[in-house]
Amino acid sequence: MQKPTIAYIEYSDFIGGSQVYLLHLLTKIKNLVRPIVICQPNSAIYNYFKGTDVGVNALPLGFIRRSYNPILMLKFVKGQLTTIFRLRQIFRRKNVSLIHANGTFSLLSSLLAAKINGTPVVWTFHTGYLPQRAGGFIRLLTKSVDKTICVSDFLKKNLTNSKGKQKFVTIHNGVDLKEFEIINHTNLRGKLQIEANDLVVGTVSRLSEMKGIRYLLEAFPLIVQNCKHVKFLIVGDGPQKDKFENMALDYGGDGIIHFVGFQKDPLKWISIMDIFVLPSLSEALPYSILEAMGFGKPIVATDVGGVKEIVREGINGYLVPLQSSQELAKAILKLLQNKTKRKLMGKASRRIVEKEFTEEKMIEKTMAVYEDALSGREIK
Repeated sequence: MQKPTIAYIEYSDFIGGSQVYLLHLLTKIKNLVRPIVICQPNSAIYNYFKGTDVGVNALPLGFIRRSYNPILMLKFVKGQLTTIFRLRQIFRRKNVSLIHANGTFSLLSSLLAAKINGTPVVWTFHTGYLPQRAGGFIRLLTKSVDKTICVSDFLKKNLTNSKGKQKFVTIHNGVDLKEFEIINHTNLRGKLQIEANDLVVGTVSRLSEMKGIRYLLEAFPLIVQNCKHVKFLIVGDGPQKDKFENMALDYGGDGIIHFVGFQKDPLKWISIMDIFVLPSLSEALPYSILEAMGFGKPIVATDVGGVKEIVREGINGYLVPLQSSQELAKAILKLLQNKTKRKLMGKASRRIVEKEFTEEKMIEKTMAVYEDALSGREIK
């Protein structure tokens, strides 16, 4: 069978969970299809694939925003029409058989061009929080695509109604188990002055309000009152970085709470953690938790979105209510104060990933979606 040419549309200019999904997907699926990536100029995705065997095209992917200023409206309309024209050029020049839009803004940026070109569209939906006022619009978008991939059952349930259920499929995020076998974390603990008997509570997260980092920082005083040999490790960057660093200092976290910024290789940092924490206010199916589970780490996370599909209460971790620093502290202390529980839950994390959340499963199911969307169509 001839390999289909698939255009992957990525709107975001930074690396977050949905972009990690795309990186995992393309790393393996490039052997089964002819992929091209269309993304923002100088974005993280563009720089990642530039010079690789995955074709990458830089294109400003604007979309029309609400505005009452007629000049701005004209500017956005002109930009959108230019994007549509250039996307159609790429689709035709590259003989694109299928478009895979990664996220809502990616779909908004490319849907009209795809429809004009008569190219089928697959959309991966990642948004953990669906505002009521936006829900109707999002559901309307699903009627315009051939297949919608939801990365968790929670998202699928939120999106589907009695009509058109066959257009939706849950494909959980998956990880490459080999990534967790050889990790070079030479002297990371030493660089941060983490002693041999210190336990490390850590997270990998964008530093924004929606990720709930403030609740982890608010839990810090409650934790150190009951556990002296503990350090905190926060990996990531974002708009609230300065605010959170100042909060840490205010709580007396100097030398105890370590912010190490954005890391190209977050896995080596996860490998030195003893407990992985994700206190988000909204999630779809977070890759960071899956990566921590791949290392056999026990998890403490807020019970939001699809998190309970990977964190099983009392088995490989604890689920806590969102925006509750006290409950977060209690759950973390349960693990800090019980080495046996940490070990058993860590082993359970690894077993769950091995059985249910591998890249192989994700690729196999995604290829089935492509074949379904292309059925009856000539592969270009």
